[in-house]
Amino acid sequence: MCRVGWCAVWLLSASAAGGCGRHDNTAALPTDSLTPAQEAATKDYVAILEQQIQMVEESAGILATVREDPATKDAARGKLVQLAVENDALDRRVRERQPADLAVIMAARQRLADRQQQAAQKRLAEVQRINRMPGGEDFFQKELRPLLDAVKGR
Repeated sequence: MCRVGWCAVWLLSASAAGGCGRHDNTAALPTDSLTPAQEAATKDYVAILEQQIQMVEESAGILATVREDPATKDAARGKLVQLAVENDALDRRVRERQPADLAVIMAARQRLADRQQQAAQKRLAEVQRINRMPGGEDFFQKELRPLLDAVKGR
């Protein structure tokens, strides 16, 4: 796999705050004239998508604690595994609550786009920083990946 590593892919995939991607051609939909019902649905959907972004931000914070010493890696590894479990449950809720209305989905994505991008960039920067450390790639490939696979039942 590439230099960033498999676990980094998992970490980055969690930042897809658009939900399960059921609707991909939403860019052309107008979102500036939502009905009151659409606006209410957008606010509800934004609330759950914000939880996904918070997980991305939390994972970046955990990764920021990783240093070359084993103690920081051990502490981060446990927290990241727990976060992966929580993220799986949240992903299920997002899929269940994703609206069928494309205008609602697009409006929610637009409202969160900047924050989602910032969170993803911050986490990616931490992944890249760790990969540059001695043993950094092993942290993802040999230490974290087997635990995440076990948690996800792979």
